Amino acid sequence: MSSVLIIGAGLAGLTSARVLQERGYEVMVLDQHAAAAEGTSFANAGMLTPSMADPWNAPGLLHHLLGSLGHEESSFLLRLGALPSTLGWAARFLAFSHRGHYLAACRANFALAQLSLQQLDSWQRELGLQFDQLGNGTMKLFANAGEADVALAVAEELSPLGLKVRRLSAAEAVAHEPVLAATEGRIAEALLYPDDGSGNARQFCIQLAERIQADGGVIHYQQAVKRWAWRRGLLVGVETQGQRFEADYVVLAAGCDSTALLKPLGLDLMVKPVKGYSITLTADSATQIPALPLIDEALHCAMTPLGRQLRVAGTAEIAGYDLAKRPARIESLKHMVQTLLPQSAPQLLQGDLQPWAGLRPMSADGMPYIGRPHSAKPLSRLYLNTGHGHLGWTHTAGSALLLADAIAGVVSSRTEGFDAQPFSARRVLRRG
Repeated sequence: MSSVLIIGAGLAGLTSARVLQERGYEVMVLDQHAAAAEGTSFANAGMLTPSMADPWNAPGLLHHLLGSLGHEESSFLLRLGALPSTLGWAARFLAFSHRGHYLAACRANFALAQLSLQQLDSWQRELGLQFDQLGNGTMKLFANAGEADVALAVAEELSPLGLKVRRLSAAEAVAHEPVLAATEGRIAEALLYPDDGSGNARQFCIQLAERIQADGGVIHYQQAVKRWAWRRGLLVGVETQGQRFEADYVVLAAGCDSTALLKPLGLDLMVKPVKGYSITLTADSATQIPALPLIDEALHCAMTPLGRQLRVAGTAEIAGYDLAKRPARIESLKHMVQTLLPQSAPQLLQGDLQPWAGLRPMSADGMPYIGRPHSAKPLSRLYLNTGHGHLGWTHTAGSALLLADAIAGVVSSRTEGFDAQPFSARRVLRRG
């Protein structure tokens, strides 16, 4: 039985471990934190959204970024202090914002999202996972019809591939989601994406980790990677503080940390952190919160029901590896609650409020890196599964399937006919 060492116990690492385990590999997972999903997977927006397949480096992004300088309230904020360390990545991020690449990335990301949600559905049925999952779609709200037209144009590009969307008037939006009745006047139109879903990513990870261990997998927490481990000129594992871990294959699924870990190998991974924020609120009654995730385009935020809790998430900062929870950004999320849920807001915001900030591993071209990054023999055992950006929860299970195909060298029945080329890790740049 071949063995695989996986670095990272978040969504990407644990789904990779599970798929490989199901295909007969012996799996071992390492993570620097004390438990599963303590990093970027901890308190994300909780949405599973093929409808949001479009990468963030859309045409016209440069104008938006330059306009954000000095404006703390901007939804997509570039902090000058982070510019030196992100200059090369930022240049490529903007270079990939032309329409041709943007549309190609939309289509590729949508296909991967569909594959991923199919696998998640299988795990829910087969493993009995419970993570406050919902499958009743998402709704985007627009303050004017012009913004709805832009979003609908993206949806129409994906419609031939299977994306379903329904355009709603303000009255229809309220009829579908009655919690919006008090704010109908600020809604011009809405788009309903019935095939989207949602769920608590952290709960999912914790349960999946338990199942991996119950089926013979090993997970070591509080093990930060210090250096790569070599044997006879081949990369065979990693060294942590005082321990060495080896396997037949090594998978790097460490989110933003993957970039620094690859540098000693002469590999420049075009993945940088883009910080997002969330607050988690607790409701007294289910009637106080929406029944499906809501995305407000004007406020650039989303709110997702997770059982009796409401996860409110949004904003994006290019701020390096800064995890500080800036009060102004938290206030913007509270403002969304007050704006969309004026009747429920007093109780929700006076109760237990859990703020969080996390770093999305954003690739320069808007697609994840999956597979072997280098064909040279010394690195022939190294594989990647990282760079998922805002689609991490949406892409995670499908990415694990493609990773397992790459390691096995055999396409499974689940991925037969799927075009994995856009996500190839051979896109990683090499120095020297």
